Amino acid sequence: MSRRRVLAATLLAVVPLATACGAGRNAATSIKRSVAEGQSADLGSMQIRDAYLGAPALGVYGLGTDARLYLTIVNQGARPDALSAVSSTAASSVTLASDTTAPATPAVDPTATVGTAPGLPAPGVSLPLQIPVVAPVRLEPSGQYLLLQGLKRRLFAAAYAPVTFTFDNAGSITLDVPVDTGEFDSNPTGGDTAAASPSSTP
Repeated sequence: MSRRRVLAATLLAVVPLATACGAGRNAATSIKRSVAEGQSADLGSMQIRDAYLGAPALGVYGLGTDARLYLTIVNQGARPDALSAVSSTAASSVTLASDTTAPATPAVDPTATVGTAPGLPAPGVSLPLQIPVVAPVRLEPSGQYLLLQGLKRRLFAAAYAPVTFTFDNAGSITLDVPVDTGEFDSNPTGGDTAAASPSSTP
């Protein structure tokens, strides 16, 4: 068999495979996945990891509603520190809140879909939040979390909200915190997410 015939036979065998792969990719509209790629940054010895806002139930937080903020803070310094204040230009105020009186505990799966039910500060729950050395402090759905109260604009899933974290010793840093999309169609049809590029500003 000539080299030209061998090449032709090889191409005929490869084309169906490529077509099948393309079909699988187009069929992804039925596949659901959760997105919660939280924002992370370092401020000296203070590490902020996986900061994100819980997914809005209907894909958008309305004007004046509240949004829960989850994250993990690790103090790699030689002495304890404290998260003394949190603020955001996208909200009227930011408070430490909890559905229970339980303290911050090890985090659950951060990709879990979160509702929009507002949290109420439990007795004794307020800033400053103590950040011990090395031991991670996790603000999560099952314990304490930060609550952005009175949103000043609508926040769509996959959008970003600027949040400033102030520590007693480490100082301040501003992160563009993403809004979790929760469970969504991997090939959605329409819808403005009003997303911006994430950034961090010490």
